Order: sequence, then C-alpha cells, then structure tokens
Amino acid sequence: MSSLKPVEKKYFEDLFDMSGGYVLGFTNATFAEFFRDTIGKDIYSEEYSYNGDSKAKRLRVFWEAATDDLVGIVLQEMMELWRYSNPPGKNVANDIQYAKCQEIVSRLLGEGTGESASDKEPDEDYKWDVFICHASEDKEGIVRELAQALMESGLRVWYDEFTIEWGDSLRQEIDKGLLLSRFGLVVISKAFFTKEWPQTELDALFSLEFQGSKRILPLWHKITQKEVLSYSPIISSRYARSSDEGVPAIVDAVNKMILNAGGLTVTEHQKELLEIKNDLEQIKRNLPVKKEILKWSNSSLFHYFCKG
Repeated sequence: MSSLKPVEKKYFEDLFDMSGGYVLGFTNATFAEFFRDTIGKDIYSEEYSYNGDSKAKRLRVFWEAATDDLVGIVLQEMMELWRYSNPPGKNVANDIQYAKCQEIVSRLLGEGTGESASDKEPDEDYKWDVFICHASEDKEGIVRELAQALMESGLRVWYDEFTIEWGDSLRQEIDKGLLLSRFGLVVISKAFFTKEWPQTELDALFSLEFQGSKRILPLWHKITQKEVLSYSPIISSRYARSSDEGVPAIVDAVNKMILNAGGLTVTEHQKELLEIKNDLEQIKRNLPVKKEILKWSNSSLFHYFCKG
C-alpha cells in the first residue's frame, strides 16, 4: 500500500484531469498498454476493479494497493506524458502544480536517500517562511530594507536579491519559491499593478490558496484602499498591513504569523550568528574598536552567513 496522502492524490487528480473518469488522453487500450510497458501490470485485472471500471477509478485503486516504488514510477511516466502536451512557461499555475507533483514522486521513490518513502521521516513542508512578491520599483523604498530585517529576525526569506544566483532560471527559481514558501508577502503599490510578473506571482499564490491554507499577506505601500479597489476588488477585500507602520512592526507581525502557523522562526545556527551580531553591536557601543571590524559587522558577507 502506498503512502500517498489524500491531498497528494488531489494534486495528481487535478493534473491528470480525472474528474470525469478519464486519465490524461488514454483510451482503454492505451491505458492497459501503458501499465504493461511501464511496470508489467494488467490494470484491467480484477484486483483493480472493485471501485469501478473507469480509468480514473482503476488508477485510484492502484494508488491504494501498490507500493510506493511502483506508484512513483507510474506517476513519473504519466507526468512526462502530461509535460509533453504542456510545455513549461505557458501557465504558471500548471507549472507550480507540476512541481508539487514532482516533489511527491521524488518522495515516493526515495530519491537521494536510497530509502523508500515509508522508511523516511517526513520532511518539513516549507523551505522558506516568506516569499516577497513585489515590483522592482519598490525595492528602494521598502522591499530591500524589509527583506533584510525579516532575514535578520531569523526568518527564511525568499527574496530575489538573496536567492537567485548568476545563471539560475528565473522562472524555475520563482516557481520553487512560491511553492515552497509558507506565506507570500505581497507588496501592493501603484507600480505593482503596472507589472505583469508580480501579478502573475500573485495569481499563483491565489492558486495555491485554493488547494490549502492561507498564503497571501498583503502589504499596502503608498496606495489607498480606494486605489487598490480600482485595480483589484479581490485583493482589496483582504485585511492588509501598511508600510506606514514601519519595518519593525511589519517584521513582528510576520513572525507572529509564522509562529501561529506552527513554523520555526530561528534555527540554532542562526541564533548563534545573531548572538555574534549582537555582541558586535555591543562592542560598537562601548569600545573603540577598529573600523574594519565595524565594517564587517555591517557587511553583506556577514548578513549572508546570517541566512543560515
């Protein structure tokens, strides 16, 4: 019996469009051929028929009856067929759905560990605590300072200047950030509504919310409720914080959201580094130390190490 969870099955049902009893574009004959060629199984045998005779129902029974390895192999091959008809870059929501399904398949196959999924401890669901969605025009006024302050508070922050490196695929890194962040902090401004890319990220966050818990944390920056309403009635209906509250207040609010959601805000490694930073701040206040030490304590290199 596989370890697929109900919510994981829902991801594949949506990706393969199984609501009408079909699976991808398979006919009965090609469905049977696919299973024979992929894992040497007869999907039309009696053991897969107790829930009904449609392709979708037989696949659901297979998920219940087969081992993680077999289920992982079948799903991986089906995802390749889906990807053939849905090339990356055309639809961000589809790409996020595909990436989530790929994660599940990797878990089932125990990739990188030599273990099956049932032998492993469950991984933490999120790599980052918060994804910062914004227009580039707002980096100087609020975003860069806020991202730095969130990171220094111990949060794991997905922010393009921290996360994307030379040569990385912009789309792939953003997809990963959206998918693996607990919350998306969306900086709503006049510039935001003139840019296609941040609005696409917001669409993706809405799509993720439809499949689970709250993701979107709106932050209004130099914009009124009336102006937000004229751009987007949906986003204007969300309770939002304002950049007028100041960066420290916003950082505190985000940390409270993470804690309430059951997230860990500061790793032991980050705690040690932040204690070093506090010690250096104390030195700066009380001792005539060399300028080089003071520069290092404020340097981007130090802040890089503080990311953990």
